[in-house]
Amino acid sequence: MKCLVVVIIIFAIIPLSSIQAQECDYSFLPEFWVFADVACVDALWSKHISLEAGISVSLAPGIEVEIPVTYMLDRSGGKEQLFEFILSLKYYPWESGPFIACSMAHVCMFVGPYKPLEKFHCLNELHFGYTATWFAPFIIEASLSLRDPSDTFTDSRAYIAALVPGYSRFRFHLRAGYRFSFDKSR
Repeated sequence: MKCLVVVIIIFAIIPLSSIQAQECDYSFLPEFWVFADVACVDALWSKHISLEAGISVSLAPGIEVEIPVTYMLDRSGGKEQLFEFILSLKYYPWESGPFIACSMAHVCMFVGPYKPLEKFHCLNELHFGYTATWFAPFIIEASLSLRDPSDTFTDSRAYIAALVPGYSRFRFHLRAGYRFSFDKSR
């Protein structure tokens, strides 16, 4: 009953005559960019090594899907190794520059000879950042990631952080990459 009332209110507020079919631009070709996180230089003074690389695909102007893969190695004594696979949706409100990204899938997996009992963990992540395209086709991107912003997976995050002390809730990323397209006219 509530659903029916909501639908009736929506149709009462928005007249059907104002909803028009929009022209679709099918000339947009996706752009790709490959990147590596150069903020891994913190391994010189911290007790973990964190390496990240990935690929990103622009689906429409201002919307990208990216797949970063991160490898973390604990050097504080446990020698646990962690792989992170993330599928995230990135939105640029002004089609370039500042962005917000949300993970659609985030899987952490312990690998190597020192695997704990619970090998697989699921999390979520939120990124806020800025993409600089001043030296196109080369790209620099700075972002701050917040792991598990809704505190949904507190047990998994605490379990990973206990085994890999460098796995914090906040992480700064500085990515360098190269953007390319398969369109010959660009």
